[in-house]
Amino acid sequence: MDRALKLIVFLIFPALMSGCDVHSDIADISGGEYMLTETDMKVGVGAVRASIVSSVHDRANSFCGATGSRAAKVRDAFENASIGKFATYTLVFRCTS
Repeated sequence: MDRALKLIVFLIFPALMSGCDVHSDIADISGGEYMLTETDMKVGVGAVRASIVSSVHDRANSFCGATGSRAAKVRDAFENASIGKFATYTLVFRCTS
């Protein structure tokens, strides 16, 4: 039983948690500015920053692309995480031609 528990803790649990991400809907915050946030858990030693930032920018560009424009960053913020904690990236953007 002890071996099975170790297997769950060291192999299965991190695999399940690696896909644990939360993202917000796109919010219209004021005068053509939109906000989008995504949170992801950092499981291993590798950084999650690149994947979160890329995912948020892809979603912003998809949103703006529906009107034939693209997302332009107004400001952003990244809250990094240590292993086993959540990292959060927030993007405020405008749709530009």
